[in-house]
Amino acid sequence: MKNNLPGILVGIAIGLFIAWLLGMFSPASPPATESAAKTADVPAAPAQPAAPTPAAAIKTAAAPAVAAPASPPVKASQPATAALQAAGDQAAFDKVRKQSEIKAMTNNLRMLSTASEQYMLDKGVTAAGYYDLVGTGTDNYIRAINPVMGEDYSGFYLTQHDTQVMIVAPDGTTVTFNL
Repeated sequence: MKNNLPGILVGIAIGLFIAWLLGMFSPASPPATESAAKTADVPAAPAQPAAPTPAAAIKTAAAPAVAAPASPPVKASQPATAALQAAGDQAAFDKVRKQSEIKAMTNNLRMLSTASEQYMLDKGVTAAGYYDLVGTGTDNYIRAINPVMGEDYSGFYLTQHDTQVMIVAPDGTTVTFNL
């Protein structure tokens, strides 16, 4: 048992530290009994005068248990576990990436619709198309539109009476922007 003494002391110290961090440690709690200290091969602490304890204080003579981590690290010898965790992480990553791509497509539609409204005001026309708005010329309102999912904006056409614009990506994802 003496070989385990350093491990026991470290465990008790960690448990007390965690309890202190969580606000559950009360200096007014009663000291451990002498018999409990002898059981653990730890010298008993000198007896202190008993102080009144708050009603909410946790009273225990046993060392607090140290919680194990929620999910232990995956070892190289556990390929099935690693694959399952990677699949779960990949699904979450794909969901976030899809949301980001939809936001980027919505932003592209917003830029095109805002530029077309400005174009119609500046030129005194009732409609604007992609090639009226996008390009490197000095009279273009947008330098470039970068597709994020392979969508094609070249068919964009907006009139004064339109209330929404829509784009469909090659994978079938449809994004609509209300004007």
